[in-house]
Amino acid sequence: MLNRNEMLLRRMENAVIRRLRQQVRRLEAKCRELEKTQKSPHDAKTGALTSERFEELADRVIHGRHRRASEKKEPVALVMIDIDFLKPVNDTYGHAAGDEVLRVFSELTQGHLKREGDLVCRRGSGADEFLLLLCGANEMDVPEIVEKLRKKFEKTAFTFHDGTKKSARLHPSFSYGTAMCKGNKDTLSEMFARADREMYAEKKARKSSR
Repeated sequence: MLNRNEMLLRRMENAVIRRLRQQVRRLEAKCRELEKTQKSPHDAKTGALTSERFEELADRVIHGRHRRASEKKEPVALVMIDIDFLKPVNDTYGHAAGDEVLRVFSELTQGHLKREGDLVCRRGSGADEFLLLLCGANEMDVPEIVEKLRKKFEKTAFTFHDGTKKSARLHPSFSYGTAMCKGNKDTLSEMFARADREMYAEKKARKSSR
C-alpha cells in the first residue's frame, strides 16, 4: 500500500499531468486557428479561389442580395464548369499535362470575366471542375459570357509529349450548367444542385453527339 507521502506525490503528479494536457490542447487549438488564418485563399496549381474561400464570398453576395429591396437586387448567376476529356490527357501524358490545361483555363477565365465581384474557383484541389459567380449578369447574358469563354478555350492549343512522340495538338473544351439566384430564400447549395444537374445533362448530350 502507498503511504501518505506517496499518495500526496501521486496526486501532485496527476495534477501536473492534467495541467500539461490542458495546455497542449490549448496550443493545438491555437495552431488550428493559425492554420486557418494563414491558409491561402487560392488554389496552388491554378491561382483560382479555393472552394472554402469561394463559398464564403459567394454566400456574402447572395445574402447581401436577399437583404436589398426588390428594385435594387442585381442578378447573380452560378456557373459550374467541367473540363471535358481531361482524364485521357492525364492517363496518356501525365498529371502535369492535365494541370497545365487547368492552369491555362483558370488564367483565361480570370482574364475573360470583367465585372467587379465576379469569382473563379477550382472546386477542390484535385478536381477538373470550376465554379464561377457572375454578379450583374442576367439570365440572357450568362450563356453569351460562357459561350465566348468556351470558344476562347477551344482555340487554345496544347502539345504534350508521351515519352515516345509528340501528341497531336489538343484543343480541350468544357461542359457547363448555370443557376440564377431566385427570390429571397435561394441558397448557394440549392444553386449548386441546379447548376450541377444542368452541367451533367449537357455533358451527357455532348458525349452522345460526338
